[in-house]
Amino acid sequence: MKTVPRWDLKIWRGADFSELITALQTKGGSPVDFTGKVITSSIREHPDFSSTEIASFTIPAISDGKIYLTLTRAITSAITHSKGYYDIIVTTTTTNFAELYIYGEVIFEDVKTYTAS
Repeated sequence: MKTVPRWDLKIWRGADFSELITALQTKGGSPVDFTGKVITSSIREHPDFSSTEIASFTIPAISDGKIYLTLTRAITSAITHSKGYYDIIVTTTTTNFAELYIYGEVIFEDVKTYTAS
């Protein structure tokens, strides 16, 4: 049985969010080839797949094993939760086999602003 890695995130409300995850075949090895695969990722209220979705990440084109998770400022501004749970699902297009690739907890915090005196 494959061990699924956990990678927790912190997202600031009211700011653009971007996270780069580099997938390697082995530690220090060559990048994972995602050819023929679709990668999706969303944040939910609870860890189970049936819970309400808080947001869905935009994932630009994948190359060299690099997965970029992004959310716009408009999306992060609308989030009212303080915590959520996300996963990255990799689906093989020819077989429609979906695999949990990475998961984790998401903490949402307000952007801190300071006034210079």
